Amino acid sequence: MRALAALRSMPLHIGALILVFAAAHAAGDAPLRPLAHSATLTLEGARVPGALLVRVRASDTARPLSISALGATLDAQPLAASARADGTWQLALPATPAPGPGLLEVRVSHDGITELLSAKLPQAARGESTGAGIHNQLFWWVLNIAIVLIAALAISRRTS
Repeated sequence: MRALAALRSMPLHIGALILVFAAAHAAGDAPLRPLAHSATLTLEGARVPGALLVRVRASDTARPLSISALGATLDAQPLAASARADGTWQLALPATPAPGPGLLEVRVSHDGITELLSAKLPQAARGESTGAGIHNQLFWWVLNIAIVLIAALAISRRTS
């Protein structure tokens, strides 16, 4: 009898795990959006608290890209760049943004050449954000998963 009760509550436990993983994923990094491109490279970026995440990839997606160095400036102020394990680079933003047009310049050394990619960042990407976008996304993830779980429970009870 106890085993039957454990089996009936199993979908709820699985649903709770899915909910936790979805919340952790939604609270993670923002989705990267295209910022600039050249004939060989595409620069994608997203704002996170205190930094800008960028990914440089080959415009020809079939060709692997080996980046040997990456440097960046925002309105002529140098930004500290550090490579991350997932292939993105984190650019530390200054505590007080410089007054300027928000011109991001990324110098990428790859395959024996150096390219300069320039992008104009929107004002929200330069200053500290409130994080409202991440919280809204988290809310929608939780709401969608809750609806799916309720539907799954209703269907499972109706069929049994």
